[in-house]
Amino acid sequence: AAVIGELVRARFPGAISPVPLTLPAHASILTGLEPPHHGVRDNGYVLGSGVPTLAEQLRVHGYRTAAFVSGYPLRAVFGLDRGFERYDDALAESGGQFQDRPAAETVRAALSWLTSEPRSGPFFLWVHFYDPHDPYAPPAVYRRPGPRGDYDGEVASVDAAIGELRRGVTKRAPDALTVFTADHGESLGEHGYYFDHGE
Repeated sequence: AAVIGELVRARFPGAISPVPLTLPAHASILTGLEPPHHGVRDNGYVLGSGVPTLAEQLRVHGYRTAAFVSGYPLRAVFGLDRGFERYDDALAESGGQFQDRPAAETVRAALSWLTSEPRSGPFFLWVHFYDPHDPYAPPAVYRRPGPRGDYDGEVASVDAAIGELRRGVTKRAPDALTVFTADHGESLGEHGYYFDHGE
C-alpha cells in the first residue's frame, strides 16, 4: 500500500473469489461473508433478510446509498437491494428475457443520480458492470483481433466507462475513496479450461 496525501492506494494481486458465480460472489462482497454463511450458493438464490449488508450499515451511519447494476443475476428480487435508497436494476427485455445493460448506459444512470440534486455528507455508490461475460459482443469501436478479441473489447469498453464514471465522481467528490473489484474471472483457456466460469 502507498499513502498519497491522506489517500491510501492498495493493490491485492492475489485476490480469490469465494465462488465463480455472479450473485453469490456479490453477496460475499456486500456482506463480507462466504456463501455457506450468507446462504446464497448459486444465481437465483435470495439473500436472507437476517444477513446484514454493507449498504445497510452505511445508511445507519448517515450515508446516502445507491446501486446501479447491469445484469439479471443482481436484480433487486434477489435481495442485494437492502440498504440502498436507490437500486437501479432497469434492464431492457427482449423475447421475454432481460438484456444486460451496457457499461456506458449504467454509468449514465449512476452519474445522473450523483448530480441530480445537491448532496452533502458521505455517499456509497455501487456501480456494477456485466459486459465481460460470455457471450462477448463489444461495441464495434472496441472490437479487437484474435481469439480473445471480443473479450478484450468488452474489457476495453468497461475501462472507458470506468474512466467516465471516475471523472464524474471526482467532479462531485474529489476525495472519494474508489474501490475496484471483480466477482470472478473468466478462464479463457488457462490451464486447458475453456469454459467461461462456474462450470
